[in-house]
Amino acid sequence: MANRKFTDEEVLDIRFEVRGGADQEELAEAYECSRQTIGRIARGKVYANVTSNKPGCQPFSLRKAQNKRKNSLTPQQVEEIKERYAFYKENARAADELKKKNPDNQLALAYKYGVSQLTISQIVNGKFITRKELKKKEGERKDRKHEEKVKEDEELKDQIRDLLEENPNISNRYLAQELGDGVGRRRTKRLREEIEEDTE
Repeated sequence: MANRKFTDEEVLDIRFEVRGGADQEELAEAYECSRQTIGRIARGKVYANVTSNKPGCQPFSLRKAQNKRKNSLTPQQVEEIKERYAFYKENARAADELKKKNPDNQLALAYKYGVSQLTISQIVNGKFITRKELKKKEGERKDRKHEEKVKEDEELKDQIRDLLEENPNISNRYLAQELGDGVGRRRTKRLREEIEEDTE
């Protein structure tokens, strides 16, 4: 398709439609351009200078920069988002004037709090995990992994002790082969040295 120029209003409408989940192929047909052009407009690769305070109308590049600066939500903000969205849902069928005064749909909340619409969706659906909780879970996961490794090392040490009793001069290479796949010579050497240190 031939290149065409877009008005500021068209650019903002395209971004808003894409953020709302509109099909880019259909938008391309409607605006008589390629799907790639629609994507570039939405991401701010072109017409980056066209901006608006209207939620969902910023190019992706600017929204991404905002998210990097403001994506750390406090527990209070998370609860506030839940309450505002719940109120919006309860009044979704109210008069148009009320909707204008309280346009707290997911897209608007994402803009207000400087996060992605996906984050808002996770919050209102009870699937959001704060950074503090995420770090706690990651710490617990690392602790479990460490405990499993220590337990596995102790089991391997028992096998090494048995093999050393049969042949004290066995090489680390053959020890590793006897221990099976997944146990390298370096690990075998380390465990053997730990056993020898314990027996001294």
